[in-house]
Amino acid sequence: YTLSLHDALPICALSDPENELARSFYGLRGRGVKPTPLTPVHRPMAGHVSFLKDETGHTLELDGQAYHSGSFKRRGALLAALVACQSRNPPEAFVTASQGNHAIAVAMAAKTLGKRAVIYCPNTLNAMKRQRLEALGAEIYTNGLETLEAALEAAQAASKNPVIHLIHPFNQPEVIAGQATVGLEIMRDLQRLAAEDKLNLHETPIEINVAVGGGGFITSMAMVLKRFRDEGIIGNNVRLVGAQMEGCDAARRSVEDYQNDGTGVASFAAGEFNPACDSTAVTVVGDLVLPFLADSAYVQGFRLVSPAYLGNRMGVLAGVCGKLIEPAGTLAYASACMGAAANAQPRERGLEPTVYIAPVCGANTTQERYREFRDYDSAAHWERMAHLREVQLRAGRIALSTGNSTSQPRTIRVWSSPAADRRSL
Repeated sequence: YTLSLHDALPICALSDPENELARSFYGLRGRGVKPTPLTPVHRPMAGHVSFLKDETGHTLELDGQAYHSGSFKRRGALLAALVACQSRNPPEAFVTASQGNHAIAVAMAAKTLGKRAVIYCPNTLNAMKRQRLEALGAEIYTNGLETLEAALEAAQAASKNPVIHLIHPFNQPEVIAGQATVGLEIMRDLQRLAAEDKLNLHETPIEINVAVGGGGFITSMAMVLKRFRDEGIIGNNVRLVGAQMEGCDAARRSVEDYQNDGTGVASFAAGEFNPACDSTAVTVVGDLVLPFLADSAYVQGFRLVSPAYLGNRMGVLAGVCGKLIEPAGTLAYASACMGAAANAQPRERGLEPTVYIAPVCGANTTQERYREFRDYDSAAHWERMAHLREVQLRAGRIALSTGNSTSQPRTIRVWSSPAADRRSL
């Protein structure tokens, strides 16, 4: 039994009740993975409309105890575990490497299925994530592991044991398929809004922002949207944008390198890489997903968020959601805010407002982490960033369309001065 990335997508497999992956996909809801709705944000957004998809509430109820995953990662990890357990030689344990959220998801999947969870994490693993892993009974290894890449090498070595199955954090078809349920639910809600005449799936500008680390989540979203687009359900007005923090943008750099010479290696100068946004702090993008990230038919561009602005949006999002969201979980919302600010007050310019959608995808953080970003090099950083910046999307010329009147590529402004951002948002 082999599984290609295309075959892995539930949107392709669900119509076939005999499909092994489809049976596992149906099993997600029976094991506590519940749909999450799009929620309108009743906060001015520069004249645009915004929706959040809160993925931070996934829990596992087992033996009278509630275990919290705090992120969408449970969807992919559980589906991968279910598929592995249906194989001819079911594993005795699952192993993975993660900065924390995927690790928690794998540990929850293992506990659900009565298996061991072996977790390799960088030694920067925060206290909250460690506590949640320990509560789930996971075996945690951090000694000598300074990066996610080192942890991945250790996990891959452990998976050579035939009774231990590797669940990769982003470069595995089953994981991507499980995470694709987020995109399917977004499309369900957009179709409902269209049926209520609140938007038009072929005319209303819609921009879905997704935080990007290794590339698995955005690939799942991209393939769902591409499938709906190919079937004529949505048009080119629905755009997908990857959100990354400055200095932690391996995916964007890998895409540029892949388009230039086909290798897809992210290059960082000495001291340039910034791992502060830990859940997306990767330097290598999955070879399985890179071709999709580099194809404008799937992903329409990337937007960079400064650490200081990310801290600002963490504070705003805490007020909107009523809980503290981790830096990586805030990236999509921060990116959406930047897009709205760059194209503020569209009706005054005779344009239709854009519908911005942002999955909120991680709540395993602390007040200390928030303060790190809130106070991030504030005075010097704001001075450096006061001028307008341009982010080169794709090979330097592909840009985000903010309307539906033209398909010509152009470069857009995605950052303005802090004072202007505060006024418009």
